[in-house]
Amino acid sequence: AQTDAELVPAAGTTLSLSIAAADASSSPHGREYRVVARTECLICHTTRGGSLYGFIPGQLARAVPRPDGIAGDGDMVGQLALFDALGLLAEPPAPGLLPPADPYDQTADLTARARSYLQMNCAHCHLRGGGGASEFDVRADVPLDRTKLVDQRPVHGDLGLADARLVAPGDPTRSVLYYRMATLGRGRMPHFGSTVVDERGLALVGDWIAGLGPAAGSAATLPGEPTPTGALALLRQIDAGTLAGPDRDAAIAWGSAQADPQIRDLFLRFVPEEARPRRLGSDIRAADLLALRGDPQRGRRIYEAAGVTCRACHRIGSDGGEVGPALGDVGRRLTAEQILDSLLDPSRAIDPQYATWYAETAGGTVVSGLLRERSETRIVIRDGQGRDHALDRAEVEVFVRQPQSLMPSHLLREFTAAEAADLLAYLGSCR
Repeated sequence: AQTDAELVPAAGTTLSLSIAAADASSSPHGREYRVVARTECLICHTTRGGSLYGFIPGQLARAVPRPDGIAGDGDMVGQLALFDALGLLAEPPAPGLLPPADPYDQTADLTARARSYLQMNCAHCHLRGGGGASEFDVRADVPLDRTKLVDQRPVHGDLGLADARLVAPGDPTRSVLYYRMATLGRGRMPHFGSTVVDERGLALVGDWIAGLGPAAGSAATLPGEPTPTGALALLRQIDAGTLAGPDRDAAIAWGSAQADPQIRDLFLRFVPEEARPRRLGSDIRAADLLALRGDPQRGRRIYEAAGVTCRACHRIGSDGGEVGPALGDVGRRLTAEQILDSLLDPSRAIDPQYATWYAETAGGTVVSGLLRERSETRIVIRDGQGRDHALDRAEVEVFVRQPQSLMPSHLLREFTAAEAADLLAYLGSCR
């Protein structure tokens, strides 16, 4: 409309939009759109991943019409060569640069398409030194066996999947990567700014995983087994079109009615947005949460659920990991306000002993986690799975403290207000 935009408050805001249906005979549907807070920009635009996100060189490596005055043969010229001739580049482009594969080109190689999709959608965080506690690297030019992605156990919980792997060769239903792309609930990735499942991208990545090798085992399909693994198997059938008509409707109704949110949230994309559970999202008002009366017993069940990753790093009694501080007495040490603040913004105040460090050796070994030992001869870093990595100090080329906490941000984003209040009540009862 060429009218001026309105600057929202620094805390951001949420807009309720009415989206016109593609089919003229259908009614518009509602959608919540988050205009982010100014501080939320820093979740992605950091010095770790590169503060400026834009085109990568390969995306610009294509032929364009040759303008008048640009020397050369033929009517077309490489776009990067043109930019160089116009003096727009600080240095000449790398020779032999190829454009990434089109993820949706069915005639292109499946692996190239899937790796290209992961590069464009995930690699700005999931690259060497860019993703906090997640060490895998999905850049398309990294050999697959060096990505730390295939057949690797997940660091931040298994999300209820049977024998889970980040990518389980041949089996999308055991693959955390596939689950995180498919769900709209806890565990969704990207965890910030994404509220719609890319069904074509999901199918592409699922097909790629399925083609990586024979599955280690066959997941039971629903309604035979009401588990996240079984739910993913059913979802694969729906997306592939092998379930249609009344069978498809029955499967969606079954999944949407499950009490386990790890299953139910996989089917949220089939539910109109206005009928979905009201999540806290990014616009969380701490005072409103603190005013709610939670139930510690319900909160304990939430804490112990597969989709909540606290136990992977924190110990209560004899249960849990030993990466972050123990929480057995957190209710005595911290007020409810302080507990909530640490959940909402874990990087605001980081105890030095729990700061995240990143190390890279001359041989290409990359480790990030908590610093356990530093001497003139070696460095020991404990990763998000509680494993200690001893590195020869002479081999370490990069060793820096990260500004982000090892604890993920936006842990409460997919909670309802009542669930968050219950979790706070449980943590407050730990004395």
